[in-house]
Amino acid sequence: MNSEYITDKGTIDESGFFTADVFHVLVDGENYMALHTDQFVAQKYDDHFKENVNPETLLSLRLFSKTKELFVNRNDLGKPFTYRLACDEAVPEENFLDEIQFLDIDGKRSKEGEYYPITGNKAYKLPLQNGENAIKIRNYIKYSETGRAEVVDFRIVGFCKKEVR
Repeated sequence: MNSEYITDKGTIDESGFFTADVFHVLVDGENYMALHTDQFVAQKYDDHFKENVNPETLLSLRLFSKTKELFVNRNDLGKPFTYRLACDEAVPEENFLDEIQFLDIDGKRSKEGEYYPITGNKAYKLPLQNGENAIKIRNYIKYSETGRAEVVDFRIVGFCKKEVR
């Protein structure tokens, strides 16, 4: 695997964050998670995206759908962001592994579409629907010459419902 899932990568300056060409791949209805120094935001991508994402305090951002993810990240405030766009169209099935992870939410104390209580008495608003309680992660795999598999990257595919055993 030669990173065939990465279809674009580069840097974005904080001052030109919302005008960066890479944002042309976004469409309404996709989800995003933004980690700022002072808040965590998880929403559907829509007209309120620019209101909820502040480039001055943003550390990382993931905009994702079933087929692609834009990951924007930086290590320190005031520095440029790096980004990579991952698309699954050209990736053979043997080069990724999906996993489902339960979200840390207390379903007894939360109502769909509202803030979800988690361990530690915090609460986050998540764009969950129809009883979704988990997140689907796609791990990209690279094989060594001897056939040893290594996870080299991952992306978020979306939210889903997982049965509790």
